[in-house]
Amino acid sequence: MRRLAVTAIVVGSAACSLTTNLDGLSVPIRDEAGVNDAAGTPDDGAISDGAIKDGGTSAETGPVGDGAAPASFIVNGSFEAAGPASSACGAPWDPYRAQLFKDPTSGRTGSACMVCGQTAASYTIDYGYDQSPQVTAGQKVHVRAWVKKAPAVPSSPMLSVTIAVYNNGGVEIDPGSESPRLALSDTWTALDFETTIKTTGLFNMYVGNPMPAAAPDCFLIDDVAAWFVP
Repeated sequence: MRRLAVTAIVVGSAACSLTTNLDGLSVPIRDEAGVNDAAGTPDDGAISDGAIKDGGTSAETGPVGDGAAPASFIVNGSFEAAGPASSACGAPWDPYRAQLFKDPTSGRTGSACMVCGQTAASYTIDYGYDQSPQVTAGQKVHVRAWVKKAPAVPSSPMLSVTIAVYNNGGVEIDPGSESPRLALSDTWTALDFETTIKTTGLFNMYVGNPMPAAAPDCFLIDDVAAWFVP
């Protein structure tokens, strides 16, 4: 899977400024061909308390109660792993119309990833389908991502998560379902979404601002998890 070539930039929890020129960056195409067969280990321990705070909801079941999240099949969901320049927050995460900045001190647990849009257009952080399990039509999947406003930079007003399906050649075969949009705050909030898979293939997900107002427009994300619902 080809990845957008950007420079890995590490920011601290203190006020920061985005000095990188975002103009002229190439935009990855989600349905491009090519699979990276690199192995990964599920980040099972990223979610420790599983509690929904400040309005996290499931689109199908409503607010999710307290309790530990099941074991997650997401790799590097806590953004602690090192990554190549094309994935500043660590593989298998990729930017789409965005740049990624690893923040080692502002995370909900450890590091977080700051995602900043390039232009006044929708943008996301994408999970690499090449490290995803196969999903089958009729299966139910639950995704949880902890998000908040980015400090000292223009922040995204709202976010959503989309669950999609790819085939083995890297082509998107089902654009999937988008969650309700969650308004961001200055505290970590759980963005929860549960949906039924419509097409057999490889799991994929995107988290981002569907309608940004300005660029750069940023948010923080941490402790991403996904699991199959019986």
